[in-house]
Amino acid sequence: MVSVGGDNVPDNSQFAAWEQAALPLFDSIPLKDPSSYSCTATSYLVDQLIFTRTAFDKMQFVRSPHKLTDSSTDWITLQYYETGQIQGNLANGTPLLMQSDRISIHDFAHAYSGVGYTSNNFSITIPRHLVASHGDIYKEAPMFSWLLTSSKGRILLSAWQTLWQELPQASQADAPALASGFMGLLNGLLMGQWDEKTSHQLEHATLKSMQDYICRHLQQPTLGVSQLCQTFHCSRAKVYRLFQPFGGVKAFIQSQRLNGCYQHLCQLDASSKLKIGDVMAKWGFTNAAHFSRLFKQTFGITPSEAKEMSPLLATTPVDKTKTHQSEIQLLKSWFEQCR
Repeated sequence: MVSVGGDNVPDNSQFAAWEQAALPLFDSIPLKDPSSYSCTATSYLVDQLIFTRTAFDKMQFVRSPHKLTDSSTDWITLQYYETGQIQGNLANGTPLLMQSDRISIHDFAHAYSGVGYTSNNFSITIPRHLVASHGDIYKEAPMFSWLLTSSKGRILLSAWQTLWQELPQASQADAPALASGFMGLLNGLLMGQWDEKTSHQLEHATLKSMQDYICRHLQQPTLGVSQLCQTFHCSRAKVYRLFQPFGGVKAFIQSQRLNGCYQHLCQLDASSKLKIGDVMAKWGFTNAAHFSRLFKQTFGITPSEAKEMSPLLATTPVDKTKTHQSEIQLLKSWFEQCR
């Protein structure tokens, strides 16, 4: 059993170490001074599976479309948040929500962005080919969850916690059997998950078309249920039903607009003279006070603070003379080779 991590990274280098190790998965964008962040991780390589426990302060996570083509990695992850949460959206509009009442399954073949609140998190990084239903996950549910009130959720979490407790004592010779046993349980729980997908294909396609339409017309202040009904020739009741899992049409549109504004503001060049009001209007917001309030509630920072940030905000460099540097590189290489 091979493990890395722990608490041996100096406090003022923890974000930089985190950023470097997690680079194959996503870009980490700090929401405060990077030198004051607390970000720790302990990982075990169990055959082809990477079991990780992390603790981190609030930050933005972005897996861009460019990163999908730039990376050779191909994985599906299990996520359990003991405390805290992450929320955001996949590029196709699917809500991304991971929190303590569920085990989440997330397909990293889709771009996404989200805000992670101060959290303690367990994750398992799994090469795609080991997941029997990976094709269905990719097409039907790149982000879905089993609530811990369900039998599947309770059984999987119990096995996961038991295995995690045993990993420090397990030997390298045990790894293949442990990984195979866990994947047998997971694949068994996934059986039948999409047996009824044929009857839902038409509605799924309609919802996807509506989501794509919304994302192309976010700049229109009048975008809403009536426009969708007219464009797709369907009743208001059907639109309401399709968007009910997303909190409704208004909530879905608002979430997409806020994420668009956030990305736009964070990516502005330092010399840009573009005003926040211009960005707000571009993404369909018409009330500055309402926009600022929603923005702060969602991301924990004001639009002005977001504008001052850069996606590649300079962080405290990792001291490569320290012994923890080798562990950072090892963890990074695990993620790069997970396929």
